Amino acid sequence: MNQLTLYKVLTFILLPFAVIFGILAFFMLFVALANPALLFPVFMMVGFTIYTICSTIFLFRGIINNQPCKSSLKDWIKVNGYVSSAMGVMTLLNTITLMNTSKAELRKYVDQMLAMQTSKPAGFDADAFIKMMSTMSWGLLGFAVILIIHLVYTFSFLKKYQHLFGNTQQ
Repeated sequence: MNQLTLYKVLTFILLPFAVIFGILAFFMLFVALANPALLFPVFMMVGFTIYTICSTIFLFRGIINNQPCKSSLKDWIKVNGYVSSAMGVMTLLNTITLMNTSKAELRKYVDQMLAMQTSKPAGFDADAFIKMMSTMSWGLLGFAVILIIHLVYTFSFLKKYQHLFGNTQQ
């Protein structure tokens, strides 16, 4: 499989994540206005959403159709690509840390967390929560790896196809 085909596949995998994160960021913004600690995760989700949309536009308009692109598109991709790379690395590190945590230690944290909850859904216990966290960790690990690979390809394609942005310098 050549680089461009892999890049297309990775782009199509990231698009649903961008939609989900975009919607989630919209609703989280209202909560973040009351709790400023949530503004940073909202910022990262919005940056990832913008990066994915802009890199998709670059892929289809610039690379595939060989049409000129605005230089501002390159700037949007770069800036939001840096934000997305921070998000990808943080997600990768967090999921690896969570996966390397022993089951006994995870159980202790989950039991403490569930003890603080006033109401729990029926049939929801620590084992179910740990299993859900494990499944979600594998999904987030895959997402982070795909995002980082996509970012590497995007930045290399920005250099390779810089003629599409109208300026041959840089």
